[in-house]
Amino acid sequence: MYALEQFIPAIISSGIAAVAIMLAAEFVEHNLEWKHAIIMAVVANLATSILTPLLLPFVPVIAVASMNLTGTIVNLLFWIALAMVIMKESYTKDKIKIAVYGFIATQATLYLLNLFGIW
Repeated sequence: MYALEQFIPAIISSGIAAVAIMLAAEFVEHNLEWKHAIIMAVVANLATSILTPLLLPFVPVIAVASMNLTGTIVNLLFWIALAMVIMKESYTKDKIKIAVYGFIATQATLYLLNLFGIW
């Protein structure tokens, strides 16, 4: 049960990030559908939550660096990689902008959940 509780903030932030990506259409021209925005947000957040601790024994830099900072960098890289894969018809600059909007929405949501003690 405890392992499942760790993923709930990632799922909440994924939903908010998907909404932020779709609202970003006002600033960035993209042809992303809702289902792709949700898939991109959930995969980026959950994959980071699962893979970062697993990488610790294999990458000594992660063990030296702060786990929180490493998770943030890995999360941003996942967002960018997924935007490149999912948004095939868009320009690279627009893909990166959408990835950064989703990443910022995720980080802000996680910060606010932690700040107010909701999770």
